[in-house]
Amino acid sequence: MALPDPAFSLSIPSLHDDTTLTGRVYHPAALYESYGQDGVEWAPRGAILAHPYAPLGGNQDNPVVLMAAEELLLQGFVVGTFNFRGAGTSRGHTSWTAKPEILDYMSFAGFFMHYLHLIGSSSASFQTRRHVSDATLSPIPSNTILPTEKMVISKHTTVLILGGYSYGSMIATSLPPIKSIVARFADGQTGTTEAEITLRAARLAHQWGNEQRQKAMASWARTRRPNGPGSHRSSPHMLFVMGGEESEPGSRRTSRDTRRSLDSIRKSFDFSRERRNYKRGDSSGSEGRGSQEDEAPRMMTPSPTTAFLLISPLLPPISTLATFFTDPARSFNQEPAAVQSRLTTHATLALYGTRDTFTSLKKLHKWSLELSNTTGSRFSSAEVPGAGHFWSEEDVEERFRESVGQFAERLSSHCPN
Repeated sequence: MALPDPAFSLSIPSLHDDTTLTGRVYHPAALYESYGQDGVEWAPRGAILAHPYAPLGGNQDNPVVLMAAEELLLQGFVVGTFNFRGAGTSRGHTSWTAKPEILDYMSFAGFFMHYLHLIGSSSASFQTRRHVSDATLSPIPSNTILPTEKMVISKHTTVLILGGYSYGSMIATSLPPIKSIVARFADGQTGTTEAEITLRAARLAHQWGNEQRQKAMASWARTRRPNGPGSHRSSPHMLFVMGGEESEPGSRRTSRDTRRSLDSIRKSFDFSRERRNYKRGDSSGSEGRGSQEDEAPRMMTPSPTTAFLLISPLLPPISTLATFFTDPARSFNQEPAAVQSRLTTHATLALYGTRDTFTSLKKLHKWSLELSNTTGSRFSSAEVPGAGHFWSEEDVEERFRESVGQFAERLSSHCPN
């Protein structure tokens, strides 16, 4: 499978200091099918993949990251990638402590969880609405704005893989508990970085959901309209109205007192595929400051079921070299034992090669064995003969893909479509 174009590219501010971070979101075919097939509801599941160390060339375009993304998409996962500060097109510089990078990951995780929740509920809502009536559809004037309907919450629990390759895996395992990340965004006040991030997720989910409903409803309508004289064969038009700036100028609160103009916010919606220009009605609604859409959405989604995918994980002493001999998890009052325990209480796959030059095979064996032998452990490891840290050797790609695919398939079995 070739990696498809991303559904969109985006930028968000970092929770650490508002540094601009760039990222992408990829949609699986199963998500699109949930809008086009009768009775098919997509079970919300997603994966975040963090890249290797930026000073050594790591960014979201890393081929190992993209190879893992391909396999996760095949299993129906929405995949999110992003650039840490100092990597790719993100602003800023790599830190010596990794604390800013942990907050970068948390920023994207907050966006991604909110987005997953919204598009999962959007899919469930569409399946509910389309079965309300099988009556012949009446023509809908092209300038009609359809009424907003209450969202139907998906019956499935969201599954989220927190993943990373090399340095990215170290950051993923140093994150605070997922419940604390969810709580931080739920408590975000208007104008804060948390609110900016959730607003970005809400707007992108709203736009994508509207586009898919237009396509699916048009197809559904064509199968039910009479084809006799006087019948209307045009598709029902659903007007999408973009809300105003994420935060009202003057209300935005940042650690460095920065302000974003409306133009810079609009530029961050860097859609990878050219979109149709939708016919708009009265533009006054799109710029209104008092509308409900402009209020900071509270992240009411429950904490997802989390899992970890650690590709070529870094262990001491290499891991401490990247953080100037500090433990990044301690920046968030986490003890090393608690971090390691998380890998046994959540489904975890550590995938590494026998010729990894960053961490010796002996250390990887010992680390994996200790975690696997813990009572009730859900930790697993996959060892690929001949593979190095960069996965560039011949005959290792197939085993890599197989391991990632099987891990994702096991998680998917708990949230079947």
